[in-house]
Amino acid sequence: MRFVFVDDAGTSIRDPKIVVSAIVVQAEEQLIRLENRMTRLIQKHIPAEERSSFSFEARDILSGSGHFDDREKWPVERRMAIMDELATVPTEMEIPILFGLADRRKHQWMDVAENTEMDVLRIALHAMAFVSCAFAVERTMRSAYSDEIAQLIAQDTHDAQLLIRYVHDWYQNPIALERLGSGRSLLPLTHIKPEVQFAEKAASLPLQLASFCSFIIGGKFIGNEGIDELYRKIAPVLIADAKHDWRPARSLGLAQET
Repeated sequence: MRFVFVDDAGTSIRDPKIVVSAIVVQAEEQLIRLENRMTRLIQKHIPAEERSSFSFEARDILSGSGHFDDREKWPVERRMAIMDELATVPTEMEIPILFGLADRRKHQWMDVAENTEMDVLRIALHAMAFVSCAFAVERTMRSAYSDEIAQLIAQDTHDAQLLIRYVHDWYQNPIALERLGSGRSLLPLTHIKPEVQFAEKAASLPLQLASFCSFIIGGKFIGNEGIDELYRKIAPVLIADAKHDWRPARSLGLAQET
């Protein structure tokens, strides 16, 4: 069994690209080790009296906001030390990172009424990125873990619930399926459980890591400052959908279908 923790970046209607990322964690051998590794990171960098309420929020760490808004207490060097170490975890533990991308500028085919609510557009684009990421998961499961099944775990939010319903409707829409191109060959998804589980991100360290990876990948695509070195740290275990050029790290023994 592989647990696939899924989260996103760039979900504002103003963001040019939406990224949905997933980390693939072996349930029996890796999950507890991953949680312990991230707990040690918290113990190393976060004062004891602040740990119970702490959550890895990449945007806050990088910008010095939220938990890190006291710039005297949390200078940029101290904050970047957290980012740098967290970015090493997937490669260190050989945890694949997969992602899907939706570029709103390339989807003018989405015919919507002028009065369509922004939330509807945002969820639609988010669903496209989610489907793309799910295809990357399916390819990787077929290629590298063919005798296993994947359980998707997403953040328990209202938007996530809407997204899953939208994706289920998507699979029933022949016009939407036509837009999937070669991805249609992966249907039905045979290595991903149809039911998505939901978890509170504040209570799930793996979900926080998936969110962190989405932040880095999304930032790389839009050219955010301070992202390049973090991106290089996760790149060895980064896998994208078939529309992109990324390939999995050889050390993982994965072979991506094209």
